[in-house]
This record gives sequence, C-alpha cells and structure tokens, in this order.
Amino acid sequence: MKKRSLSGIVIFMCMAAAVSCQKEQTKELIPEVFIPVEAVFVEKNELYLKEGESEKLVARVFPDNASDKALSWSSSDSSIASVDANGLVTGVRVGETTITAKAGNEQGICVVTVRKDPSEYISFKDQYVKEILISVFDVDTDGEISYEEAAVVTSLEGIFGLFNFEGEWYDCSRVIKSFDEFRFFTGVKDIPDGMFMDWTLESIILPNSITTIGDNAFLRCQNLETVGMSESIKIIGNNAFEDCRKLVSITLPDGLTDIGEYAFAFTGLTSLSIPGSVKAMGLLAFGQCAELADVIISDGVQSIGPGAFAGCRNLISVSIPNSVTSIGDSAFSGCENMAEMVIPDNVTHIGDYAFEQCSSLASIHIPECVDYLGSYAFSNCSGLKTVTIPGSVTVIGEEAFSQCLHLLEVTISEGVKTIGIFAFFGCDLKIIKIMCAVPPKLTPYDEDDPYSFGLLPSPSDCLIFVPSGSVETYKNDEQWKVYASRIHSLEELQ
Repeated sequence: MKKRSLSGIVIFMCMAAAVSCQKEQTKELIPEVFIPVEAVFVEKNELYLKEGESEKLVARVFPDNASDKALSWSSSDSSIASVDANGLVTGVRVGETTITAKAGNEQGICVVTVRKDPSEYISFKDQYVKEILISVFDVDTDGEISYEEAAVVTSLEGIFGLFNFEGEWYDCSRVIKSFDEFRFFTGVKDIPDGMFMDWTLESIILPNSITTIGDNAFLRCQNLETVGMSESIKIIGNNAFEDCRKLVSITLPDGLTDIGEYAFAFTGLTSLSIPGSVKAMGLLAFGQCAELADVIISDGVQSIGPGAFAGCRNLISVSIPNSVTSIGDSAFSGCENMAEMVIPDNVTHIGDYAFEQCSSLASIHIPECVDYLGSYAFSNCSGLKTVTIPGSVTVIGEEAFSQCLHLLEVTISEGVKTIGIFAFFGCDLKIIKIMCAVPPKLTPYDEDDPYSFGLLPSPSDCLIFVPSGSVETYKNDEQWKVYASRIHSLEELQ
C-alpha cells in the first residue's frame, strides 16, 4: 500500500514538470509588445518665480503602461531659469523661458516667468499711470516698474497724453487722479513748463531730486489736494500752482530761493511758512488766497514781493522777521481782516499800495529806517486812528493815507521833505503835528493851480501844529499860507 502511494506521487510530479517546461517553451516563442508614449503633461503650464526662488515641476506620462516613461528636463534659456533632472526649476534673472519635459518622442512645456521680488516693484495707486509708465520704461518687459527702473529715468516729458487702455482711448489729464509714485523717479531733476496743467490730478509726491518746478506746471489743477514737495526744490515757476482751489496746505522746503509770479495765487491755502532761503518773491505769489489766515516768514527773507499777499482777505496774522528790508507794492493790499501788523525796524521801503484797504488795521508803527513811503501805502485803512511818520521818510507818497476815515491825528517827524498829493485826503483829521522846522513841500494836483494840494478836506476843523520858532515861516510860506488860519505852535498842545 505504501509503495503504491509513493509511486503515484512521483508520477504526478513528473507530469507537472513536463507541463511547466512546455509553457516556458511557448512563452519564448511570443515576442514582447512595445507601448510608446502618447503624451506628456506638465501639471503647471505657467510658473512665476522670483530671482533665486525654486519650485519643482511635476509631469505625467501617458499611457501609464508606456514601455519607457523616463523623463528628461531642459530649459530654453538657462540664464533665465534652470531645471535639474528631477524637474526642480530655479529663477536666475528677470525674463521668460520655456521648461520642457520630454519622454520618448512626446513633450510637455511650462512657461516660466522670472520676476524680481515684489518688494522691488513699485505699487501704483492709479492703474492708468502704471500702464503708461510700463509702456515706456519697463526695460526688462516683466510687466512691472521696479524701483531700479524708475531711478534711471531722467525725464517724463512727452509721455502723458492720449493712451489706449484695454481697447479704449483716454486722455491722461482727465483720468489720472494720483501720481504719488513720482517720488521714486529720482533721476528726474525738473518738472517742465505746463506738464500737469489742467489735469484732474488729486495727489502727487515729487522726488527729492526735483530742483525746479516749471511755469504753469500745475496751473488750474482744481482737484489737487496734496503735493509732497521735494526737499531739493530751488525754483517754483510763474503760475506753477495758480488756481489749485483745493490745495489747502503746502510745505515749502528749506533751500527754496525763488517763488514765481502768481505761483500760488487763487489757491485754497489756509496757512503758510516761507523759508528764510527765499530771495525772490514774484508778483502776486500768494495773491487772492481767500482762505489764507496765518503766515510765518522766516528769518533770512529780505523782501516781500509786489502783491505777495494781495487780496488775502482772511489773513489775520503775519510774522515778519527783522531780515526784511522791503515791503513791495501792494504786498498786503486788500487784507481786510488783518488787525495787526508789526513792521520790522530794518524795513526801509514800504511800496505803493502796500497796505491799501487793510480796513481792520487799528494801528501801525512805521520804523525809523523807512526812507520811502509809497503812494496809497495805507489808503483806505479805515481802522487807523493815529500815525507817526518818522524823519527817515523824506517823501510821503501820493494819497498815502487817503480815505483813512477814522484817522484823527498824524505826527510828521523832522526830516520829511515832501508831502504828496491828497496824502491825508478823506481823513477825519483833528490834529497834524509837524516837527519840521522847514515847511515840507506840498505837491499840487493841478499844474494850473499851485495851491491845489489836497492836504486837508474842505471844510475841515483840523489844526496844524508846528515848532514854535517856525509858525510864521509856515504862515508866510508860498504853499502853506493857504492853511495859515489853522497853523499853531506845538507848545500850545502842552
């Protein structure tokens, strides 16, 4: 029984081995099938990197059972972005290149754009400004303006005008509201004449490289509210900010030397500080600033220009340093709310119409150094009650105090040589004290009438007091004798 079982097992094993051998022989006779790569897909078709930044790309080979799925990676420009054998891409410099993943005869691609670090790009508030500047100054064509690109620009002249944005044409002057990023264009030295004239611009910050703001640069920018001034500005041209009605404050930099004619006329300025470096102040530089209430003029300024603050009807406080020697024609004309004015002792020249129509001015001290008191200098200053004219003044200008309706008393010091036509006409004078031993010359207003002096209104109850030793000299003087009945000795006032 046992012998028979063992024999059966041996026979079975021999039969199994024969079958296996037959299968192997059959397999060797069937050739292996090659399955080609049909497609390669890179999971990202676009990749953005910073310089020095790396990211690994992943590619898939189809079909999954392709015979050879080995991938090779390459860059069309490894100086922009490199790629290693595992698909790790590294940004080298700003630009665009193509990374290719290849398997068999198929390939997939990814377009890689290398940009600077975002912190190196200027962030623009106004998209229109950005698009215009990119079209001109985007040297590396990365669709951005970097600080480096901005810094090498030397002029913006001629780049703003009509432009196309997303298929529509626009006028820069009508659509651009903000250009605060101008401050990064540190190679620009000046703003050309009329560059932003009539724009709807609301805000701008100038680069510290700017030394000159040209004539009419911001003329009639009636929406302009904020201007960041350059610390290097030396010259502000004629009409530079005229009629910028919403401009309520401005910081004029130390080092500014010239403020042109009408530079800030008709603006909305409410207060102002003028640096001591200013040497020239043009006609009506701050004229007709109806809201201007407070002005500080720093030590170093020598002259207040003609009409500098004319028509600033709400001007209340003005601080003038001792460095000022000249107050120009119409400098404060029409400042009707200015109740006080301290004229520094070093002033020698008070121009024509300098304080005309300062109707709230209650008192005025004319320094001993003044040698010119212009025509109409204090005309229509209806708040004045008394005035002393120092002996340094040789000529009292025509109508210098005319129509000072409440002027009651005038003292004319020794040294005055000439009193102009209508010098005190229209005043309610009660007393004129003249310290001059020699009668000053009176200027007639009618060449055919040598006595048409207009010194006093007629009729008038004003009395004229002169040095006791000169009473008869005045009464007998060819000009003054017309006032003989009014002339008395100064001693009579004591």
